[in-house]
Amino acid sequence: MNKYKKFNIIKGGKEYVKYQFVSAMVTQTRLMGVMAVKIHWKITDEKTQLIQWFLLDSEEHGIYDYKSMKTNKPSEYDYYTEQFMANLGGKRNNITKSEAIHLVSCFMKENKKYNKPLPDPLEEYKFIGEYFQIFIQNQPSLLKDKIFEKIYSSMALLNYFMMRATGKDIEGMNHLIADHNIFLPVDFEIASEASQLLKNTIQFIEKNEMSLIYSMTSIIDTCEGYKEIVSRIKIKRIEREWRVLEASIIKEKTFSPEEVKIEIQKIEYIKIFTGIENSEKLINKLLENKRSLLEYEFIQGRMFVEYYPNNKHVEKDIYYLSGDLRAIYFVNQRSQLIVCYYNAAEEDELQDFVLGQISSENAQVSKKYEINESVIYQYAEGEMTDFIEFIGQFQSKV
Repeated sequence: MNKYKKFNIIKGGKEYVKYQFVSAMVTQTRLMGVMAVKIHWKITDEKTQLIQWFLLDSEEHGIYDYKSMKTNKPSEYDYYTEQFMANLGGKRNNITKSEAIHLVSCFMKENKKYNKPLPDPLEEYKFIGEYFQIFIQNQPSLLKDKIFEKIYSSMALLNYFMMRATGKDIEGMNHLIADHNIFLPVDFEIASEASQLLKNTIQFIEKNEMSLIYSMTSIIDTCEGYKEIVSRIKIKRIEREWRVLEASIIKEKTFSPEEVKIEIQKIEYIKIFTGIENSEKLINKLLENKRSLLEYEFIQGRMFVEYYPNNKHVEKDIYYLSGDLRAIYFVNQRSQLIVCYYNAAEEDELQDFVLGQISSENAQVSKKYEINESVIYQYAEGEMTDFIEFIGQFQSKV
């Protein structure tokens, strides 16, 4: 599930102003491939605050998204901090001015390296790159500890390593390798361009002295098509954290879209709530009580996506790209609230939450379904307005 969402940019300010650093923070999600950075400046000659948010993509991209706001009201920028940071699933660590400038500047260079356009308006943050060139020579020594996740689980190491290899993230791979005299990222090349790991299945093979050996079967979406790659990984615990000793690709084969669909499909549990008298009021309450929800507009209505607040899914022996997706709330033009979720054990908790947001006494669960694939996006982009009719037609074709 792609968590990226473009925000409307709030432009503001003169091109040349003096910025006084107030604070900055970063998500500790470097091994997931994406980090969010928030930088807070005081504009001395305007007596206002400039808040900047950056999404940094480590997989052959750079700065993926940017938003800014000028305000003196923390309540206004706290909302966007949640939007940018909460859905990445990691801790938020405070960073220094030098660390913030280093991160943003280095990822600006990645945009140039991979020929990716920098988000607008560049004029608002290009001073960060200029400051970096003048004052900062090397990476701040403590920055790695603030951005890279701690690897206390062997499953997490294996999944992170395959994610970084799939994304052609050399720095990320290097961080996970124990000894570069024995093994280098170039020895484990998955594809010619950054690709996406859809599913990773891990199987224990044997224990050998102080190391463990695993086999991984990975379904990958590459620029050359879908692939299944079988690899062999040797790992070792160094002090408290796990690291990769060796890795090799045993075999690979192409996969058809139909085969991939079967491999990655999961049950989509669906509940339909009807009797909603005021859809806008419901939407406002959803956003008020779950500020991290990502909102998307579709033909049939408005979708709100909820992710888990952590990345525990990387610690499982079967990893799915969408494993961090908790629920989807969809309000359609018929005033139906469609709730999709992917863990049956959370059914009661989600239902209690939803009913708590609906003010109408007539609201009720009118239908409940279990579908062996995700259908909510098919409905959202389709022509049928009534979801119950859509499901009936869908099931008749299966």
